[in-house]
Amino acid sequence: MDEKLKNEIVKEAERIEECCVCSSKSHYNTSKEWNICNLCFNIPIAIIASISIFVPLEYKTILAIITAVLAAVQACIHPTDCTKIHKMAADKYLALKNQVRRFKNIELLILDDERATKEIKRFGDILDDYNTVNPQPSKSGYKKAQEGIKNGEADFNIDTKENQ
Repeated sequence: MDEKLKNEIVKEAERIEECCVCSSKSHYNTSKEWNICNLCFNIPIAIIASISIFVPLEYKTILAIITAVLAAVQACIHPTDCTKIHKMAADKYLALKNQVRRFKNIELLILDDERATKEIKRFGDILDDYNTVNPQPSKSGYKKAQEGIKNGEADFNIDTKENQ
């Protein structure tokens, strides 16, 4: 394989990996935020519904209104669906990152120029597609991902041992 081409393919693979790490961590963080949001609606609804049995009749209407408002807001924002959508997006990015890592570290060693070029283009197209169809993670999820990556949360032990 042409050495200059191989170096460029490795750099592009590393760019894709880096993007996937950041995107997957951002979506996992956003999924967690939506899960907390879901609990913030479900727990009060459950508590209010449970205690409404024991309150005097004149307070039942107030509790019913509060429960209805919480349930209506929850139905509008669909936190359970948002949790699942961001988790699935994170899983896709993580899977792509793993595929690209295996390509870069193993498969690239035995591929010819044409096949290697096609593969890295395919991975780039997959990443572009994910970026188009997946929802945008929250700003706080993104910032938390950046901080986690900076603190080594996305590193594998084996990779940090090899670099020492």
